[in-house]
Amino acid sequence: MVSLQPSWSARWPTLRNAHLQVPVGRATVPAAGEFISDCGVTRDHTPVLGSNRLWLRAETRVGFKAMENQTVQIRPLEPGDRSRIRDIVTASGNFTEEEIAVAQELVDSALQDGEASGYIIVVLEDRTRNPAVQGYACYGLTPLTQGVYDLYWIAVDPKAQGGGFGRKLIHFVEDEVMRRGGRMVLIETSSQESYGGTIHFYERSGYELAARIRNFYRVGDDKLIFQKDLV
Repeated sequence: MVSLQPSWSARWPTLRNAHLQVPVGRATVPAAGEFISDCGVTRDHTPVLGSNRLWLRAETRVGFKAMENQTVQIRPLEPGDRSRIRDIVTASGNFTEEEIAVAQELVDSALQDGEASGYIIVVLEDRTRNPAVQGYACYGLTPLTQGVYDLYWIAVDPKAQGGGFGRKLIHFVEDEVMRRGGRMVLIETSSQESYGGTIHFYERSGYELAARIRNFYRVGDDKLIFQKDLV
């Protein structure tokens, strides 16, 4: 199970849209960016993924089109996904009402303004399940940087734990970042013991601890910044 903290830029979209350099971390509690029940990862990659990845092409509104005849697909956000995403974030049990509201705000912003909002959101569907949407990821180019992206939110329905959906999502995001000319992905999370699985997940996914800001969220709760160079 992986959980990520809401980034400050994700928490305050107006600041991000103003192109201010704001730390991307957790809102005030654990994670505003990711909750992966299968600990298998947090995102998915490029136009052509490996044998265990989805094959997506840059042909749709958000930039991809899922390969036909795939039971599991990752596709762009659609208006009908809004309530399902809220259900997934709420079901994680890791987020406050304020953080859940932040997640919804980013979804609404992406639906209204698309990539101009600064947030790219994709959802993962498993056609064998009802509802089909089992997880989602929100990421975007970090303001005032060249090729650096932040992963703001990533969540998988707890009932789908162990399905590898987190891994597919994180790989997808990484591949898309590279397709867009990106070179690095940053993730912020909490140092709390309850985030041990999340931290382990990032490490298994090739992320290294790049920085630690002590007592950032509150005394005894540090902000951890993980980094992965893609090129």
